Amino acid sequence: MRLRTALIAGAGALLLAALGASLYWLYAAGAVRDGVERWVEERRAEGYVVGYRTLEVRGFPLFLRAEVSEPSLARSGAYGSWEWRGAALHAAIRPWNFQHLTLSFPGAQRVEFNLLNQERVLTASVGGAWAALAFDPAGALRHGVLELENVELAGLSQSDLLRVGWARLEARFRNPPPPTHQSASIEISVTMQALDLPARAAGPLGPNIDGIQAEASLMGVIPPGPPAEAVAGWRDDGGTVELERLVLDWGPLELKANGTLALDQAMQPIGSLTAEIRGYAETLDALVQAGAAPPRDAAIAKVVLNLLAQTPPGGGPPVLTVPLTAQDGRLFVGPVALIELPPIEWP
Repeated sequence: MRLRTALIAGAGALLLAALGASLYWLYAAGAVRDGVERWVEERRAEGYVVGYRTLEVRGFPLFLRAEVSEPSLARSGAYGSWEWRGAALHAAIRPWNFQHLTLSFPGAQRVEFNLLNQERVLTASVGGAWAALAFDPAGALRHGVLELENVELAGLSQSDLLRVGWARLEARFRNPPPPTHQSASIEISVTMQALDLPARAAGPLGPNIDGIQAEASLMGVIPPGPPAEAVAGWRDDGGTVELERLVLDWGPLELKANGTLALDQAMQPIGSLTAEIRGYAETLDALVQAGAAPPRDAAIAKVVLNLLAQTPPGGGPPVLTVPLTAQDGRLFVGPVALIELPPIEWP
C-alpha cells in the first residue's frame, strides 16, 4: 500500500514538473517571439530596413529556436549602403540560459555593399554560416564566433572574384572598455583556408593562398565618428594593434611573425615585427619575375638574407629569422627594402 502511494505521488510530481516545464517553455517561446518583433521595430526606428516572411518558435523542450524564413536587413548612410538577404535564419537559446545565443544560416546568404555611395557594388555570397554569441548579465556582447563556408566576394566583373573555402572569426570584447591604450579592448583571432584571389590581385606569389592565421589585440578604444576621424583619434591616443601571431602559407612563402602595428601621421601603416621565413629565395625570384622587385635589388637581398639564414638542426630548407619593418610606405626585411606598400585611402 505504501509502495503504491509512493509511486502515485512520484508520478504526480513528475506530471506536475512536466506541466510546469511545458508552461514555462510556452511562456518563454512567447517572450522570444515578442523579443524578435520588438527588435525588428527598434531597428526600423533607427533607419534600418528589416524584413522576413515567416517567424516560428520551435525546439521544445530543450531549446527555444526562432526560425525565420527569407530574412533581410539593409541600411543606407553617409558612407554607403549595404543589404543582407538569406534563405533562412535560425536563432537558438536554452530556456534556462539567455546569455548564450547560437545562430545558423541554412541555405545561401547574399550581402551587397555600395561603399561611399559609388557605382561600384561588392557582392558576397556564403554557402553556409554559423555563429555563437555570449553576453554578460547586462546584455553587452563579450564573446563571439563566426564560421563561414564557400564564400565568394565579387565586384563588377568575374575577374574581381575572391573565394574563401572556410573562415573563422573569434572576438572577445572587454566591457567596459579600457581607460587607456595600455589594455586591449578587443582580442581577435582569424583563420582562413583555401583562398583563391582575384586575377588582378593575385600578386607575384600566385592566385592561391593555402592558409592565413592571425591573433591580435586592439589596444585602446576606437571612438565613434567618421572612420578617418575615429581611427586618427585612436592613433593619437596611443592606440596600436598587438599582433601575437601571424601565419601565412602562400606559394613558396611560409611566414610566421609577431609584433606591433600602428599608423603614422599620414594614416599609413607602420610596424615592427619579428618573422620566421621559409622559402625566401623562391619568393624573391617570384617578385622579380612579376616585376615587383628589381633584379639587382633582389640579388643583393638574396645574398644578405642567405648570410642571415640558418639550416634547421634536423635539416631542411634554410630558415630566416629577421625583423620585418613597415615604414615610409615600404616593407623592409632586415636591412633590405623589399617592396612598396599600397597606400590606404581612408573615407
